Amino acid sequence: METYERGAEIAKLVLYERDGEYKLVRYAVTVDGEEENYLLYSGANLQTAFMKLEGEKRLLRFTEYTPICSSEPVMTRTDWNKDMLALAQSYYSSDVLGLLREWRRRIADEMNVAPYMVLEDKVLFLLATFMPQTKEEFLGLPHCGEKRWEQYGFELLDLLRGQTPAFHIPSAVLEGAQPVRTQKQERQVRLLTRLQAETPELEELASELDVSVNTVIGYLEKLIEDGYDIEAYVAFLTREVPYAEIAAVIDNAGADRLKPIYLELNGDVPPYEARISYHQIRLALVRRKMEQATVG
Repeated sequence: METYERGAEIAKLVLYERDGEYKLVRYAVTVDGEEENYLLYSGANLQTAFMKLEGEKRLLRFTEYTPICSSEPVMTRTDWNKDMLALAQSYYSSDVLGLLREWRRRIADEMNVAPYMVLEDKVLFLLATFMPQTKEEFLGLPHCGEKRWEQYGFELLDLLRGQTPAFHIPSAVLEGAQPVRTQKQERQVRLLTRLQAETPELEELASELDVSVNTVIGYLEKLIEDGYDIEAYVAFLTREVPYAEIAAVIDNAGADRLKPIYLELNGDVPPYEARISYHQIRLALVRRKMEQATVG
């Protein structure tokens, strides 16, 4: 069972099994507090049951009518594509899918190739769900790029013309520039905003951004590469790091790999016995990059 909440709405998905038969049921709590249930799948095919489950899970946070707002996680184009593929596996039109398969079989016979070499099944499911009516909508689907448009685009639009889609292709996909930031970029912006007002410890930042300390250090390096002045914060982080000693080893061993620097500073000892940790070395490298950027 999985439970999802969106504001005042609550939905539960439950997958039952009895004697080799599977039932997938969605329970929805209405605004009046009453519970309604919808039978989404009933049959003996566990794979189909899971496909329906995944599609419904995606649907609960992805529809044309629930746009992403600033308080929700930033989604990348990859996230959109995963959602669209999951929906397509559950909400396709079987009639349209049949037409597409007949068309694919004819093309494959003409080319003397296997049907999947024309278009994969997942693309047929996408087409049979979102029913693109324009070139822009076709290109907005996963795995439907310019090359496929040139090969089959006009034929497919003719085949799909007038069909009603189960879902509209979200505007964020068609525009291509939305959302503006990826999850990684969003975290970097949050990090920079935080550093403008305070000097938190790395562990605190890692917890806030839900990433590892090493990832935070990587974000700091990227901010330096992008020209942001975080010199004061880097100085704060390296206040207890034996920077001069590490910098001398960096000059000798180079900055490309951490392990040679670690071995020269600590010898061949495990990290829990090391006098200077990998984190301290990475912070020294960040400071070194900061100094080089300042000189440049």
